[in-house]
Amino acid sequence: MKVEDDGSAVWNDCLYDENNNLHLRLYKPCSPPAATKLPVLYFFHGGGFCLGSRTWPHMYSCCLRLASALQVLVVAPDYHLAPGHRLPAALGDDMSSVQWLQNQAVLDGGADEWLQGGSVNFGRVLLFFSIQFCCLSLTLSPCMRPFSIKLGKKMDKNKIGLCNTPLPHGPIHCPSQL
Repeated sequence: MKVEDDGSAVWNDCLYDENNNLHLRLYKPCSPPAATKLPVLYFFHGGGFCLGSRTWPHMYSCCLRLASALQVLVVAPDYHLAPGHRLPAALGDDMSSVQWLQNQAVLDGGADEWLQGGSVNFGRVLLFFSIQFCCLSLTLSPCMRPFSIKLGKKMDKNKIGLCNTPLPHGPIHCPSQL
């Protein structure tokens, strides 16, 4: 698959977990609105915690489009994948990447250069994860669910909650299961 890059957004890779050699990719619009802090959109790639990467062309293209169209800073972390790393390893990695961003928000001068200088609004963070249920023939459109989180001096994982988008209730069946 070819990357769709129209030049309206740029990216930069960062190491967020040195012990596990885990990276994330930051995307931002080339021409953000003047005197406006960019909100943050976390993009957790799909793949059922078994496959995927921030570097895959379709993930890369999607994040470029999100950064440009929404005028946000997109954070796309990689995480440990099953079966080599059983759950909840991936969820712990995801939380570690959010804690990395929280640390960047409170650092004085030591933060990543893309996050310095008041260009990012750390009070406006939206978590997205790509989802697909059961099989390829049953895909939600769009395949994302938003969550909100507030980054403060102390992070409480219990404060992460749904943001105006209900998840399906009850079992979800593929056409082949009906």
